[in-house]
Amino acid sequence: MISNCPSVSTSLEDSVSKVYERTENDTMTAAGQAGGLAEAVAASMGEAKKIIDASEWDGTRTRPNHLHRFPTGERAACNRRFRPDIQPNGDGVWGPNFRTRADVQSGKYAHLYTFCPKCEAQ
Repeated sequence: MISNCPSVSTSLEDSVSKVYERTENDTMTAAGQAGGLAEAVAASMGEAKKIIDASEWDGTRTRPNHLHRFPTGERAACNRRFRPDIQPNGDGVWGPNFRTRADVQSGKYAHLYTFCPKCEAQ
């Protein structure tokens, strides 16, 4: 039984009351364990957002201006039958031309492209 073991309960109480120090804007800041966990979760969500905005948008052969999201690189998120359009890139190598949504929207011809609403929802 863990409740009868004094070393486990003491270490558990110590870990709950631990305070971690970190540097923020060149000043030392103390954060409790819960605060540290919340920061770690927020940082991982930020990383997840970066991954979501990865270069995975491309058109298909029949509709190159209607962009779908290809998370695996081979099949569209909305319909597994859709495959990316394969064209030569600047190096002369044939393959899909995946772009980020931000790159497409900030480009000169952004008004010509549409995004699949089903892919956006996933």
